[in-house]
Amino acid sequence: MPTKNNKPPVKPTRSTPRSKTQPRYAWLHQSLLNDIVTGKYPVGSLLPTEAQLSATFGVSRHTVREATRRLVDTGMIVRYPSIGTVVTSAKPGATQPSYVAGLGTMKDI
Repeated sequence: MPTKNNKPPVKPTRSTPRSKTQPRYAWLHQSLLNDIVTGKYPVGSLLPTEAQLSATFGVSRHTVREATRRLVDTGMIVRYPSIGTVVTSAKPGATQPSYVAGLGTMKDI
């Protein structure tokens, strides 16, 4: 969807200002998502702490928690108490279902 200048919209980064209509947590979520997908935070690496992300992006800790919660919901990161936040996938929604029912044949139904 082109903007007023007929230029395609730009994905947010630290240097990209967020639009006034977009919530900060959504902007931060997209920035972190882009960083993970591009390999800045590879699978298996730790994300910076909430305090470090707050300082880097100039947002509150609550905003960081909401943005990272959305990444947890898509299966891209996992939080471990006393360890940190670990990147588990470079693709949104690439998690395995927690339970899969196996059926041998249609007669088993």
